[in-house]
Amino acid sequence: MSTLYVTEPPTDGKVILYTPKGEIEIELWSKEAPKACKNFIALTLEGYFDNLVWHRIVPGFIIQTGDPTGTGQGGESFFGSPFENELHQRLRFNRRGLVAMANTGEKNSNDSQFFITLDSTPELQNKHTIFGRVAGSTIYNVLALANVEISESEPDRPVYPPKLNRAEVVHNPFSDLVPRITPEERIVQNQAKAMAAERADSLKRKNKRPKKNVTLLSFGSEEDVSQEERSRKPMSSHDLLEDKRLSKKPHHDIQLKQENVPTENFRKGHIKGPRIPEELNPTENVSQQVSETENLLSTPEIKPKQSSGRELLNSIVQQYKQDKKDSNPPRDLDQLKLLGSFQKNIREKTSVPKGQSELTRLSSESLWDDDANMHEYGAEDDDDVNWRSHRFDSGGIPLSGLNDQYSIEDYQVIDSRNTRGEMALSLGFGEKKSRKAFEEKARQEKLRRDGRRGRDWI
Repeated sequence: MSTLYVTEPPTDGKVILYTPKGEIEIELWSKEAPKACKNFIALTLEGYFDNLVWHRIVPGFIIQTGDPTGTGQGGESFFGSPFENELHQRLRFNRRGLVAMANTGEKNSNDSQFFITLDSTPELQNKHTIFGRVAGSTIYNVLALANVEISESEPDRPVYPPKLNRAEVVHNPFSDLVPRITPEERIVQNQAKAMAAERADSLKRKNKRPKKNVTLLSFGSEEDVSQEERSRKPMSSHDLLEDKRLSKKPHHDIQLKQENVPTENFRKGHIKGPRIPEELNPTENVSQQVSETENLLSTPEIKPKQSSGRELLNSIVQQYKQDKKDSNPPRDLDQLKLLGSFQKNIREKTSVPKGQSELTRLSSESLWDDDANMHEYGAEDDDDVNWRSHRFDSGGIPLSGLNDQYSIEDYQVIDSRNTRGEMALSLGFGEKKSRKAFEEKARQEKLRRDGRRGRDWI
């Protein structure tokens, strides 16, 4: 790499480009390419490269900027017209980081656009003017700018083009160079150009003729009729002719109020109302016939009497009674006969036997129907205040003494909540597994008392 730098001539001039990825230092060969370097420094002093975008990025090839329009079709030189190429035998496209002028592909078409190489590009030799190189480690910022997403629809166009924020001249080798305009004046000039372009676009849109709707049917010359002519109301003979018999006063359509009186009632003759003349005499004055029609329609209409809610309810009830009276009577009579026979059978089966009075039968039947004689298990009596004085009744068997055939151990109090005791298991309480174990134990105990072993006996 050091041998390449030895073959290149020394530089004179320096410009720094500020980008989102960092600074890019460019050293200029002002003696080998004086016009290109002078053009580049002058445009930098004028603020021409400020806020531009890198509109063309080809990974592994070049990155390009210098077009104010951002399309690759714009740009201008400091000299007012494109200038010629400046070729030097010691400047060759044999490595990355070389800065050269972009052109339209034709000879001597250099303006303001320039590019930086990302690799060796010998195919560009003797076609473009090399006027600078990227210095030091800032070449890595150039490579970072090239690492962007490229559009699929537009070749070499990044989806989100990175910006060139501004350019600054560090060393100007041309002491007699005077810029045409300052950066502040260029900002004002660009704003004025933008406003003029916007005003021209608005006037162009305003004067533009509306596009024809070709989806609609066209009948001869109607396709060329303007929208204003279509929006005009049609004119009749009353408006066009100067005839006294034709009235100039507009006639509004008169509609019948059909809310309460339907038009069918006029045809049937149920309601007497104003009759509308079916035919107007064509020989009479039109305005006179219209006035007669309005007079006929202005007469009060006869509205049917509206019944109230109570009268409507009474009429519905009367109609229901009449329908019920006129319904098929044999079916109701059959049902009444069946009901009577059923009641007769009940009375015969519940008749009082001989020798028993009706009072005795009723008292025996109502014994269990009396709620006062029925008590739920565990219910407390309100009048049982001396419940502690209750005594155990053993059914005549003495609980003590010599004649007592049972001892006190023979009596046992069973707690219903204890479901794991032997007594509870013997009575069938407790879990299924516990009951089975208790039954097996009782069976083995019985076999033992009988003098037999359970396994041998089984």
